[in-house]
Amino acid sequence: MAFNHAHVAFGGRQWFSSPFNNSSPRGDYGNAMAELDYVVGKILAQLEYLQLLENTLIIFTSDNGPWKLQLLNGGSGGLFTDGKGSTWEGGIHMPALAMWQGVIQAQSVSQDLLNTMDVFTTILSLAGVRPPSDRVIDGLDVTASLLGDQGDKQTKSPHDYMFFWNGRPGQYYLCAVLNDTYKIHYITGSWYDWDARVVHDPPLLYQIEKDPSELYPLNTTLYQDVIQQFSVAVTLHKKGMVFAEDQCGRGSDPSLAICCNRATNCVCGQDIPSLDDIVSV
Repeated sequence: MAFNHAHVAFGGRQWFSSPFNNSSPRGDYGNAMAELDYVVGKILAQLEYLQLLENTLIIFTSDNGPWKLQLLNGGSGGLFTDGKGSTWEGGIHMPALAMWQGVIQAQSVSQDLLNTMDVFTTILSLAGVRPPSDRVIDGLDVTASLLGDQGDKQTKSPHDYMFFWNGRPGQYYLCAVLNDTYKIHYITGSWYDWDARVVHDPPLLYQIEKDPSELYPLNTTLYQDVIQQFSVAVTLHKKGMVFAEDQCGRGSDPSLAICCNRATNCVCGQDIPSLDDIVSV
């Protein structure tokens, strides 16, 4: 289920229903998070009521980091650098929660490299369905990472490296590459100000395992073996890269928008419970 609560709606405000107005000291962003929390809670409660939790895989994550151009309405990346639109950790490093009662060990933690594109392929695998063979599928089956012995430090992810591209339609560049220990930046910059991007030669190298904030670049002359390993991985990746049609260039369909009325900032009022009713549920 897709939620729009972390995105800015019409008029530059966060999207939330009127009962959640002034419900959080965090302001509009907090109001939106409060409603998101409420809705997710209702979904989980209904699954529990229907006794479906043992037959349902729940994955909760996000597509990108905070939209920093929106200031307080854009969220926070915590210790990570930058946010949405960049390939710094603040733009691409997302939390993810997975729940499957009786299957995934409660309170287990995995440090495996996973990608949101893996969700599609993994769900197909769990359902016993083969991925389509008439197109390139970027996601990999990460069932072992989700369901395996989370206490085992051995990486179960099929990803040895992850590759992050950025740019504008028709002008995409491989900007950063990550493995479970290091991260390399060939280009840094934001999609929102792509003309101000910086090309790094030699590239920036961080020991991401120990420096998740990407504050202390390593001396690349001392890590030439690592640089070479990344270069080999990049060459293989680019050989197999197939560019798909630009999805943003296909336009939009207003009839598919979740907002009932943009003129009222998506607040329509009909059949909306009071906040007191919501809190008491």
